[in-house]
Amino acid sequence: MELVELDLADHEQAEHYWRVRETALSAGRPRYQPTRLEDFLELLALPDETYRRRVIAVSAQHSMMGAAVELTPTDVQSQDVWVFPFVPPHYRGEGIGRMLIEELIRHAQDAERTRMLSAVEFAGDNLAEASRHPYVHFARSHGFEIGRRLIRWELTLPVDPSIRASFDQAAYPRLEGYRLAIFEGLPPPQWRDMLWALHAVSDDHDMARELAVQPDRTSSDPETTATMWLGQGHAILTAIAVGPQDDLVGLCTVRIPPKPESAAILQGATYVDEAHRRRRLAPMLLLALSTWIDTHAPQRKHLHNTTVEIDRKMASLSRALGYRPIETMLRVSRRIVKEIPPEEESASQS
Repeated sequence: MELVELDLADHEQAEHYWRVRETALSAGRPRYQPTRLEDFLELLALPDETYRRRVIAVSAQHSMMGAAVELTPTDVQSQDVWVFPFVPPHYRGEGIGRMLIEELIRHAQDAERTRMLSAVEFAGDNLAEASRHPYVHFARSHGFEIGRRLIRWELTLPVDPSIRASFDQAAYPRLEGYRLAIFEGLPPPQWRDMLWALHAVSDDHDMARELAVQPDRTSSDPETTATMWLGQGHAILTAIAVGPQDDLVGLCTVRIPPKPESAAILQGATYVDEAHRRRRLAPMLLLALSTWIDTHAPQRKHLHNTTVEIDRKMASLSRALGYRPIETMLRVSRRIVKEIPPEEESASQS
């Protein structure tokens, strides 16, 4: 077996990497949402001003047995590095994961990084079971400590009419002077600047973004990313809340993949400006999107969302709307200290 660095501009290498990644990520996760190859290649081609990407692989006899992506922040103040190793089930137990992690640690030490972060994902939300999960054991055995938890939720569509009626009854007395709207695709010209500005504020307050990054990041520019998804046949829906002064005060965006059997996916946080909270705008935005899907894409049966464990309000709202937890993601981290060779250490002491 040998370690090699991949050039993802090479279509063949990128496709082999995609197959290893998808096979590893989908193992034991019946609700995992796969990424199509054509979408994956488009994602890789997008510019990313936030991270530098490096991908390595373990190969033997012209077969790729495992791979890992390393994301190094471009911020000169950061000493972190994110890593995501992928080993398909049929190659596990052969030391491939260890080879990848050791190389990632060595490279991070050479780059004088001080903290390595990653994430482990698996089906279910039982913390007692999570502590015994093989992925958690692998992380701990390589010096990682377990951190915050993210929960992936699934809503079965259509929403129960009694749930919708309950939220309608509670919200409408508080919504005088407000209105909701939904648009498809890129925002209309009159909302464009305000929408992207509110997106930026939403990202700054998105606790999930603080705890994890995607193994294959999209551009930090939401308009570029949305344009890419639309070009690949996905639908993008955005529900907005407009305040009494005709200002944009809340938003919620969902992406609908082309395949009818795929779940729709909430993109980022459902955000409401702080001055306009406690008016039930967040649940009404979420319900507006689910109503649109029920009406215009009735073949779509599920909607996915992700919340941070410590965001108890959003978790409670998800349960109240009928979501159920289906997957767990744990952030893991470890300190990196470059070992000084004995001869250098003795020389420095003399």
